[in-house]
Amino acid sequence: MAEFLERRTAELNASQPPAPDLDQLLEPTHLHHNEIGPSSSDLIGLGTMATCGWIDPVAVATVGQRIWNDFASHRPAMLTALLNPAVEEALRVWSLDDDPVRVNRIPGPAGPLYTLGENGAHRLTAARLAALPGIWATIDQPALPLQVQPYQTGIRRDDAPQLLTCWRGLLARGLVTGDICVNPDLLALSTLHLDDVAAIWLLAAPAQAIAWAAIYSRAYPGALAALGITPQAYADERAWTTWLATGT
Repeated sequence: MAEFLERRTAELNASQPPAPDLDQLLEPTHLHHNEIGPSSSDLIGLGTMATCGWIDPVAVATVGQRIWNDFASHRPAMLTALLNPAVEEALRVWSLDDDPVRVNRIPGPAGPLYTLGENGAHRLTAARLAALPGIWATIDQPALPLQVQPYQTGIRRDDAPQLLTCWRGLLARGLVTGDICVNPDLLALSTLHLDDVAAIWLLAAPAQAIAWAAIYSRAYPGALAALGITPQAYADERAWTTWLATGT
């Protein structure tokens, strides 16, 4: 088992590394409305929907680690126990009834991606490494944020003009609907008033957006191309920014 896990971990990290962090971008508006400014102090989000169901482990974009199976001293033997060939013992360790896996659902044009919620990093990792057909989880999906500002993507202040150009390109190509209110004094505090988006990660900084696009295309082959987002468009950061700049 140890040899199998080592081999699969190396394969997965080489071919399908975890998605970069988008936590701040994924926050619903009501969690950061006080940061937007006094004029928006009454702005609230639309809540979170919670369901349960089977999810495809291939669509799990990240469990909050930079590489897969990087648990160090945090119960490193858990993966071996989860993949125990003795079914009864394995089911006991998975304990889906008493201690459910919880994920965040990130909608997309052909289906969702998932990130780790409050619980289940070891089990989601085991499901990915073992290529399980599904895993039962509690699924949280917050409503889209009503407003997004460049600083939420983690960019440097000097990169705000480039990100705003990307957002304008997404609007022009019909991948985002809404409007941008530019703050001429500080572009990083400009605001995208968001009505809809094909996938929220499209609004991320270029390096993050192309990483998520690659993950999405593996989970849902052909889905991005159907929207006009060809693999060449997210081949690298320069290709992404150029493609969006020519869409404006």
